[in-house]
Amino acid sequence: MKSIKAIGFFLITIISYSMTYGQDDVLNEYNNHIFPCDDGGTTIEINICSGIRRDYADSLLNMVYNKIMRSLDKDILEAKKMMKLE
Repeated sequence: MKSIKAIGFFLITIISYSMTYGQDDVLNEYNNHIFPCDDGGTTIEINICSGIRRDYADSLLNMVYNKIMRSLDKDILEAKKMMKLE
């Protein structure tokens, strides 16, 4: 029974964090960012700009991922203490 409660708590936590740290903020930040290479003309310039855009998007997603993981770790520790599993 305790494991079912723990799984339910975990699922509710994941859903709430996905709503809290949703993609809207990250997506808006990415879309509003001005890249200096946006007006590239040659194929090489466009390819280089695509790499810069990818790296920027990756850094934003890594920030969100790390924030969610830290919060989940904290909540899991608190849930374990409440359930006295530690």
